[in-house]
Amino acid sequence: MKISFYILIVASFILGGAIYGVQTTRAITCAPGDVMLDASGHTTDGTTKPAVRCLYGSEVTANRGFGSSVSDPRANIRVMINVAMGLLGTIVVIMIIYGGLLWITSAGREDQVTKGKHTLVWAAIGAVIVSIAWTITSYVLQVGRAIG
Repeated sequence: MKISFYILIVASFILGGAIYGVQTTRAITCAPGDVMLDASGHTTDGTTKPAVRCLYGSEVTANRGFGSSVSDPRANIRVMINVAMGLLGTIVVIMIIYGGLLWITSAGREDQVTKGKHTLVWAAIGAVIVSIAWTITSYVLQVGRAIG
């Protein structure tokens, strides 16, 4: 049972990385307060000349994959935090499934029922902590983006 649990975790990381790593070509959009730049580095509205990047690097969080070069290191920090929160959310879901499977397959054994219940409770507590952490970091990053 433990080996299949570890295989499930590794497979979810690989699948999550593959899905996150897929890049699509979309029009560049910048965050509010950021400025679109054309290929020569001049400001543009995106209609007359196509925008290729944003002055403060905010296009990275919406349009590029993890590790892309940016002019502002805060954009890379935003991407890393989003990836970490996504991985933590994936782990929470896996633990909820694991706790539910323990409880369902306990066949009346009290120790397995207790272990499944504890896993579900701690996974729910973890989900609350991850949600609060994501909310706080999103707020701090928004305030940082607004301040400049």
